[in-house]
Amino acid sequence: MMGKMFDKFRRLQLRGFMAGVIVTVILLSTGTGALANTVTRNISVIFRDIRLVVDGNPFTPRDAQGNVVEPFIFEGTTFLPVRAVSDALGVPVGWDGATSTVQLGRQLVGSPFFSTIQHFRYGGSSLTIGNAVSLGNTHANSLMIRWSSSGWREYNLNAQWSTLTGDVLRLDRARAGAGTITFIGDGRELLVVTTNENQQPQNISVDVRGVLVLRIEISGDASALHNAMIE
Repeated sequence: MMGKMFDKFRRLQLRGFMAGVIVTVILLSTGTGALANTVTRNISVIFRDIRLVVDGNPFTPRDAQGNVVEPFIFEGTTFLPVRAVSDALGVPVGWDGATSTVQLGRQLVGSPFFSTIQHFRYGGSSLTIGNAVSLGNTHANSLMIRWSSSGWREYNLNAQWSTLTGDVLRLDRARAGAGTITFIGDGRELLVVTTNENQQPQNISVDVRGVLVLRIEISGDASALHNAMIE
């Protein structure tokens, strides 16, 4: 499904322009996640009756209420309404206001894990939330080890949640060999994920129904947990 979606995306002809999210102001962020500072400023844009053609067929961009939304040009880049682009491609779209994230394709469900549930205990080498670099791409808000060793964090779930999802990454900084992330619920091993060199992100789902305390263990400097969501 995802491969078909991206193949279709590559075929989308935008008359040589780049696509972006339509805005009436530009939101400039410093920092990441909930700590980002938002700055608002007025901008001047150019409207020139830009047409959108998808697979050879004219397409009229509209907002969620069905109103026509006209693309515009700002500083040499053509901006399109992201919802219209998702409709044209048949791809789901979502907005996470807590992290200022537009989600296209597979939707993240539930609540952001690391901002919803704070760890209450940790051990071994220090784990940190930061930017994980995998296959040349930077993934913000990822749980990873600060130095080469092993560490863990424990979270009080109090049997109030059912599923933890996310992506396990192989870090570019890692040395040769495998790394592991282990999920343990009330002393019982729930899932072990191994990462190897040049490995693509692995989407994981952990059944945490009835779990009081969840422990996440990371072994070595090879792995990170990204897009962690709890529901």
